[in-house]
Parts: sequence; structure tokens; C-alpha cells
Amino acid sequence: MSEIAFILLGFGIVMAVLALLWLVCVLIGFTQSTRTVPVASETAAQQAGPAPLPAAHLAAISAAIAAVLPGPHRIIRVYAPGHKAPGWVEEGRFELSNSHRIRWDWAITGPVDTSKRHKSRQPPPEKRQ
Repeated sequence: MSEIAFILLGFGIVMAVLALLWLVCVLIGFTQSTRTVPVASETAAQQAGPAPLPAAHLAAISAAIAAVLPGPHRIIRVYAPGHKAPGWVEEGRFELSNSHRIRWDWAITGPVDTSKRHKSRQPPPEKRQ
């Protein structure tokens, strides 16, 4: 009966410590959420827009469009599309999963029975005794 009381006492202590940790986390979250954060003005947001395109780049884009497309054209907007490389992501995941293979022939547990070894691992016939 004393073993059960000891187990229940340990369980109670663990639960009390976990409840105390939860309470500390709630209090820290409460104190952090009540702080006021200064709001940036709209002029700062407008000033932090995208960087202007250099004139040489715009000239190169205009020349490429004029060389490829017939007739007059007007450039309205220049932007870089989002970089998406799902093929590279899948290949990286494939390589990572293959690097964690279990290699069963790396270690032999227990006593080694040389009669069951593969022929390629046995010494050549002239060296056997």
C-alpha cells in the first residue's frame, strides 16, 4: 500500500509543478500583451516602398521587349515574380530521407558465425587454413 501512496505523491508533485509552469506562462503572456506598441505613421510606410529600378535595367528591359515584340509597347510595371522551386524542394526532401536509411550490414550483433557469411566476404581460397 505504501508503494501506491508513493506513486500518487510523485504524480501529485509532477502535476503541481506543471500547473505552476502553466500559471507562470499565462502571467508572462498577460504582461506582454498589455504593453502598447507604437504605430508607424503612414508616411513611413509609403517611404518604405520598393526600391526604384535603375535606369540601365529599365533600358535593358525596354530593348529586349522592342527586339522580341513587333510594334510599339509601353512598360507599365516591372516586378520580380515569387521564386517557386517545388522540384528542388522535393529533391531535397528525397535526399534527406535517403540519408537516414538503416544499414543492416554495418554491425553484427552477437557472436559472428563465419560459415554463414557471404562468399564475397570470405578470404580467398589460397589464404584459408
